[in-house]
Amino acid sequence: MRFDGWEQWDKPSSGQMIGGEWSVVLHTTEGSTIEGAISALDRQNSWPQFMACPRTGRRIQAIDSSLAGKALSNKSGGVETNRENTIQIEIVGFAHQSQDWSDEWYDWLAEILEPIMDHHGIGKYGPTFYGQGAGFVLATANARQRMSFDQWNEFGGVCGHQHVPENDHWDPGAFRLDKFFDAMGGGIVPKPRIVVPMKKRSNRMVSIFAADGMHFYSVPQEGEFAGALIEEYGMPNRLSRAVLMPAGSCKTGPETALDLLDVVDGSGAFGFVISVLDADGRRVHKHWWKGDAQGNFTGWEHDPGYPN
Repeated sequence: MRFDGWEQWDKPSSGQMIGGEWSVVLHTTEGSTIEGAISALDRQNSWPQFMACPRTGRRIQAIDSSLAGKALSNKSGGVETNRENTIQIEIVGFAHQSQDWSDEWYDWLAEILEPIMDHHGIGKYGPTFYGQGAGFVLATANARQRMSFDQWNEFGGVCGHQHVPENDHWDPGAFRLDKFFDAMGGGIVPKPRIVVPMKKRSNRMVSIFAADGMHFYSVPQEGEFAGALIEEYGMPNRLSRAVLMPAGSCKTGPETALDLLDVVDGSGAFGFVISVLDADGRRVHKHWWKGDAQGNFTGWEHDPGYPN
């Protein structure tokens, strides 16, 4: 797909995507000019699909979004990185400054990237972005913020180069994902009809209950939990939207109210997935809400790839 408003270039790709969840990986060029970034990417033969300079407003689409970029390391014997339905964008700037970028920069990045995310069904959620002062080394292949192979294969939101397995970069630093998503308007969650209280118990279990109070399931938690990821599917295997409900967003005492997407709207919604996320926003437990062609609830189904 080629998108309006971008300079259209034709740079070498990594070939066809192999499938999986669509996601965005953010990079920073570690320079102050787009001209310097162009020279470096040409020299390294490591172009992403997109590059944008918030300072000047210049933006380039170098590769069709249906094809894979080349800005990630991809080692043999592991996972696919560039080709795992990954949309990559180089932002002209420095990783150590991203947390201090102006609201105007974040607004502009959201404006130009939201159409791309919407087209590919990419969820508006992501893991924690770390910068200098994180308290641990970020720029290693086994850094604690980096996803496992399974987590990467499951991911369908916005992350940074610092999160991708088989890579050792830490860009784009402590990127303000909250500002980025706020600039998109936040209007992806309709008025909810289902409220699921999530309780953190003293025995380090997280329990999720259905709206009628019936116990749904409990899962062990080794650390803090971030909340729940709600993904709506308009048809099987076709993600129409996703939203992260943070654990602290509606907190009252030991309980957190998580408002699930209203999918019983007569649109023929297939259902949605509720996943418990760990402190870094990574999926650790997953269940399907199943619906029929009329959007009627038909039951819960546990994903066998995750603990019950």
